[in-house]
Amino acid sequence: MSAFRPLYDWALRQAKKPYATALLFLLAVTEPCVFLVPPDLLLIPMAFAHRERAFRLALICFVGSLLGSLAGYGIGALAMETLGQWVETTYHLQSSFGAFQHIFGTWGYLALIAKGLVPLIPVPLIMLMIMS
Repeated sequence: MSAFRPLYDWALRQAKKPYATALLFLLAVTEPCVFLVPPDLLLIPMAFAHRERAFRLALICFVGSLLGSLAGYGIGALAMETLGQWVETTYHLQSSFGAFQHIFGTWGYLALIAKGLVPLIPVPLIMLMIMS
């Protein structure tokens, strides 16, 4: 726990700030595509501090996460159509990419269900586990 103590202390300090709701939304938007700090670290202390607003805070987190996921999908789709095709062709990764698509098509739903059941695991970490 000592390695995560500064992050925990930061989250508790931020939960008390007047801009905490905006920060929660920002973390929820950026976490699915670029940021590795899950918004749950801020959502939990905020929900405990303001129990009457817990569902509103969870809704803010949900909407932010949904928007971030859509943005991440868009970034990935655009990157694959431009840079990804070039990398795949240049390094002759067509068969590897096809194998990944097959594995993800077969087992990817289990990884996404596991991600839903264990919300403190960042999305990029789940994707790295699937790819390896």
